[in-house]
Amino acid sequence: MNIVERVSDNIYFLRRHCPSSNTTLIKGEVNILIDPGYNPKGNLSSLSPLFKEAKLTVKDIDEMWLTHNHSDHTQMAYFLLQEKDMRVVCHPDTKRIVEAAFPIRGLIELERESIQPILNRLYPDRKSMRGALEKLLSILIRFY
Repeated sequence: MNIVERVSDNIYFLRRHCPSSNTTLIKGEVNILIDPGYNPKGNLSSLSPLFKEAKLTVKDIDEMWLTHNHSDHTQMAYFLLQEKDMRVVCHPDTKRIVEAAFPIRGLIELERESIQPILNRLYPDRKSMRGALEKLLSILIRFY
């Protein structure tokens, strides 16, 4: 069960259970949603307790801030942006993922790009190991 805590007059905290991060809402002249979280089906109702407590709707959100590109922080961003165009504040790689039709696929593709140097360093003489890990990542990308 998701629990909303009112931290101050204008800060609300949605404490979630796995597999999602916690979400913060700052209510003011500019309403800011931080790390909207993860819902397997992109169901915006998972944020309803937070919006209800703050007496806001998705349409009232002006900005969305994403602290980093893990799907438990960013997956809902794609679906929120389908409801309302808002400013997104995040790292450029995170923005690329959020704007993808399949955000999780975008995250896996980004991880694939960034893991090449790591695999080369970990397995410099084991081309078959690098190939097996590459194949696994390719399967995951197709799955999502």
